[in-house]
Amino acid sequence: MVSDEIAIYDQKAIELKITSDIVMEYEECHSPIGNPSLADMVKMRLE
Repeated sequence: MVSDEIAIYDQKAIELKITSDIVMEYEECHSPIGNPSLADMVKMRLE
């Protein structure tokens, strides 16, 4: 488990950072989430 008390040079923290970076890069490449259009924003607010 990684918490705020674990030092940044701890093996678990390093592994979490690397894994998080890989997941972020994958999501940006394969499942990008763009900004919604104005019409979509109005629809969301009305719901």
